[in-house]
Amino acid sequence: MRTAYFDCIAGASGDMMLGALVDAGLPGDQLEAELSKLRLKDFHLHIGRVSKNAFSAVKVDVHVHDDTPERHLADIRKVVDDSSLSDHVKETATRIFTRICEAEAAIHDSTVDKVHLHEVGGVDAIVDVCGTLAGLEAMGIEQIQVSPFPLGRGFVTGAHGQIPLPAPAALALMKGCPVVGTP
Repeated sequence: MRTAYFDCIAGASGDMMLGALVDAGLPGDQLEAELSKLRLKDFHLHIGRVSKNAFSAVKVDVHVHDDTPERHLADIRKVVDDSSLSDHVKETATRIFTRICEAEAAIHDSTVDKVHLHEVGGVDAIVDVCGTLAGLEAMGIEQIQVSPFPLGRGFVTGAHGQIPLPAPAALALMKGCPVVGTP
């Protein structure tokens, strides 16, 4: 069984996951070919090597040209279902977005179908999730292991105003996962 290990010392974002996969050997053009199966026309990727704090890595930026401000789970499911991605990638992406909606619904005392996703429902997030899953599949990765997640601290401003870190939905998704504090 081929396993990928993600060291999440600085957290994990979709762009970071995509960059790690390309840095580990996934050809950038193969990633772009997989993402073209989403049939979304309003984004492109910038893939390049960067150096930060004496460390070199591949950075993948998803540039969105025009985006829907928010989406419901049904909207995201339609984008994923209408794609020509593999059934495994479609099913896993749907499960991921469903879990996100379940966490948001619990926090906002709503239902999964009524939750509208702002940043997480955008093209960038759909590309991040589907690209990561398609990349893992293309590389033959069957298992993922991750380091403990850093909790972070402070505040971030999003669609609902200023919220504490970790964001409530992220905290709900991390329930039961090993975590570490940050200075």
